[in-house]
Amino acid sequence: MKNFYLFLIFLILPLFLSSQDANIDSTSFNGVSLNGEFGSISFGGQSYTRIRLLPEFMIWKFGVGLDIDLLLDSDGNIVEEDWDEFEDYLNKIYYVRFGKRGDIFYTKIGGFTNYTLGKGLIMNGYTNMINFPELRQIGVQVGGKLPFAGINMEFFSSNYTKNEILAGRLSAIPLESSGMPFFNKLNLGFSFATDRNQFGNISDKDGDKYPDVFDDFPDNKNYHLDSDSDGYADEIDSDLDGDNLLDYEYVKNNWTDMDSLLIEEMLNAGYLDDDIYRKIMYQYSEKDAISIIGFDYELPLIQTDLLYLSNYAEFAKIIDHSYGVILPGFYSKFLIFDMRLEFRHYSDDFEPNFFNQLYDVERSIVFGDTILTKEQTIKNINSSTGWYGSVTTQIFNLMFFNISYEDMYGKDIQNGKSIWSSIYLKPNLIPKISTAKISYTQTRVDNIFSDYRTPTSMIDGKIGFNITPNSQLVGLYQERYIDMNGDNKIEGKEEVLKTMNFGIEISF
Repeated sequence: MKNFYLFLIFLILPLFLSSQDANIDSTSFNGVSLNGEFGSISFGGQSYTRIRLLPEFMIWKFGVGLDIDLLLDSDGNIVEEDWDEFEDYLNKIYYVRFGKRGDIFYTKIGGFTNYTLGKGLIMNGYTNMINFPELRQIGVQVGGKLPFAGINMEFFSSNYTKNEILAGRLSAIPLESSGMPFFNKLNLGFSFATDRNQFGNISDKDGDKYPDVFDDFPDNKNYHLDSDSDGYADEIDSDLDGDNLLDYEYVKNNWTDMDSLLIEEMLNAGYLDDDIYRKIMYQYSEKDAISIIGFDYELPLIQTDLLYLSNYAEFAKIIDHSYGVILPGFYSKFLIFDMRLEFRHYSDDFEPNFFNQLYDVERSIVFGDTILTKEQTIKNINSSTGWYGSVTTQIFNLMFFNISYEDMYGKDIQNGKSIWSSIYLKPNLIPKISTAKISYTQTRVDNIFSDYRTPTSMIDGKIGFNITPNSQLVGLYQERYIDMNGDNKIEGKEEVLKTMNFGIEISF
């Protein structure tokens, strides 16, 4: 079997490398493109050989992209868990799209690398691919424009099989046909976003709704608890653990919605095992949801070929918590610069850009025997006031640069600074360098220069070297950080998550 796969690799690869057909850009109006990668990848403590084909098909407003990813273990065998369920085959769809925002109808299904609603106070730069390829999610975006009052509608789901992270937007230009000068361009919008289950990112391999960290049988969906550590699940083993404490079966069979205080009293009195209590409390806890709603407006002030300038504002409210406001905000497009400047105010218990680039990682984190949701982390945030600014530009069409900075002040505010930055070099600006880009994010810190490694930081980079006109050697790197012990410091290799991938991309 191993020899067959190796034969297949070396049979296909030279065909791509020797192709002399002109490369068709994936953004072309009509056409077909095929990109591919061949190399190695490491995740979950294991190394794999990777063969990845990324064909794209484009006709008129239609576009289809596939992600056919074969992982081979050290014996040359395909990792079968990526191909043993119907959902696995659906996950090979990278995207299917029709049209784009602003069209009468548009939709996209698949991966989203940067999704933003409104002015970004609720959802800004969200991606459902941060854990790719370990976790593949098929998101859905669908929307359209009505032929009156400038009405636009949009709906988004990060994963259509679970529909846990949902968002939507409705905007309109109510005075568009009134003939009223100035205000006939006023755009009003309403946005919402929700996570129906903040525990949704905690690993549950067997799908029994018991996270692996709380599951004594993480590979068996029929069982989850072995309180006496005899290797058999409590559901099929009535043997007590011998310590004369109430066993799991008794508590499970006598549980009611009003019994949490009683169970806690039993624990404090020494009548119930710590470990059993922890797992019971998780079992009967409801899914922890969080929702945010927001309103915004934008009013163009100057619209010329040389300069566009508008004023805008946005209000966002985290349900059961508090609110944040952008007022005023200004957007300007001048020559090669896109710029934003905003005055912001956040009340207690509010975090801007709640659904951000790192949200799929941050939505809940396991600390020892407990799960801490992102919602719980905002309960200690104090009110603050400050400003936000961003500049995006291209320098002589050679380099594309973006930097955004936020600085918030207030009583007992120690983590009010955030920065987002990225640099892209134009392909072939440097001989043989076909791709070069790097981005860095750091949010909610006291000093962005004190330590680049924080639980809210991420480095993401890509570099490519031309091999032939149709192929390039590509290196991908991502670095994220997890505060395992809750001391707000990143120390030791176990708290640094590094992902590196080297391979060959082929296009024709």
